[in-house]
Amino acid sequence: MHRHSNLRLSVGLAQKRAAELQKLICKIYEDCILGKLPESRYAALDEQYAKEQGALCEEIKEIETAIDGYEQSRKSADKFIALVEKYENFDTLTNTMLNEFIEKILVHERDRKGSIETTQEVEIFFNFVGRYIPPRFGEVELTPEEQEALRKREERKDRLHQNYLRRKANGKQKEYEERTKAAKKRILRVIYPFCVYLTGVGGYLSNHDPLRRSRTDSTDSTLGQRTSPQLAKKITYCCLLLSGW
Repeated sequence: MHRHSNLRLSVGLAQKRAAELQKLICKIYEDCILGKLPESRYAALDEQYAKEQGALCEEIKEIETAIDGYEQSRKSADKFIALVEKYENFDTLTNTMLNEFIEKILVHERDRKGSIETTQEVEIFFNFVGRYIPPRFGEVELTPEEQEALRKREERKDRLHQNYLRRKANGKQKEYEERTKAAKKRILRVIYPFCVYLTGVGGYLSNHDPLRRSRTDSTDSTLGQRTSPQLAKKITYCCLLLSGW
């Protein structure tokens, strides 16, 4: 608030001086026309006043921009505070609340592609106040043993990252990804029918399946009403995840 008052005072003084200079420029022009002021003197004063007037115009423009920015920031801060007070006490975080608070989230590329352990910058921009920068806590002092372990871990990350870049450059990484993808599809084709059977989806398995024939029609019908192919797919993917794929 104090800074805002100082800006207002400064722009007022600058505008007052600019108006005085305009009057002086008009006066020396009249004096020159009437012969009261030599042309050489008039030229020197006119140049001096015009230079000062130009500098004042730039100063006024900068101060007014700063005042507008300050007022806009204050309005935005008031709106954000009102939003915080609106949701001061809540039990469940809803999509509506998130949309009111969050303007956008920027997720940057990982520092090391192809590395399991790496850092990744995420920027959160709140409505009215802009980017949120979390407070920086003091750095933790590590023991010599911890520093050595950290150094080795970082060296391993760099080594794996360089290996990934070499594989990507020579095409080996793409071949590996294609083989892995094909293997996942083969396993999926094997596991999915089994999961369908476990979830009781009727009509999918062949009638010649001995496990299916051993089940009673009533049990098959009951399970079929409670499950769906989507559930079988979910169980299939869970099996793949648990198996490390």
